[in-house]
Parts: sequence; structure tokens; C-alpha cells
Amino acid sequence: RGVRTARELGTSVGVSRDNALAAVRAEPGPEKRLIKVAVYSQGGFAMLRFEHYTEAAPALDADGLPKQRSDLKSVRTTVGQHGGSMTMHWENNWCTLRILFPLPKNE
Repeated sequence: RGVRTARELGTSVGVSRDNALAAVRAEPGPEKRLIKVAVYSQGGFAMLRFEHYTEAAPALDADGLPKQRSDLKSVRTTVGQHGGSMTMHWENNWCTLRILFPLPKNE
């Protein structure tokens, strides 16, 4: 189970990174192609935060995810299957994707 979980969560990180890369590649000015990534743990949870600059928020589906980035739906599903959550929002020309999931208990 541990290898499967690590692979699934690793894939989720890769998809999240690819989402940010695709978004900034669409920015016409190289000085606006900015991505910030943070990973940290707190209170038994791991938080992964991917932020990227964007001139305009994309059109969203009813589930709150960008229409052209349906791969993020699989991230939300995978993280949820492991007791975590994923949120995404836009503010002041920045898109922030947060993934929160519980860390395994030390036995």
C-alpha cells in the first residue's frame, strides 16, 4: 500500500507542477512567468502549495477547477482518497493550488 500511495501522491505533485508550468508558458512576458512552490508539514499534515502568476483567471467548471486543466480533477480525487483535500483560488493575479494530506503515523 505504501508504494502505491507514494506513487499516487508523487503523480499528484507532478500534475500540479505541470499545471503551473503550462499556465506561465502562456504569459507573453518572460518577467511574468513566475512560479512559487512550498512544501511543509504541520500538525500531522503535509501542505503542498503551488502558486503562479496569471493575468486573468481561467473559465471554471462547476467544480471550481479550470475547464482546460481536467487533470487537476484526478489530483483532487487521489488526494481525497488518502484523506486529504485540494483547493484552488485566484487573487491579485496569482493562482494558488493547495494540497493538504495527513502524514502517516509513526508506529
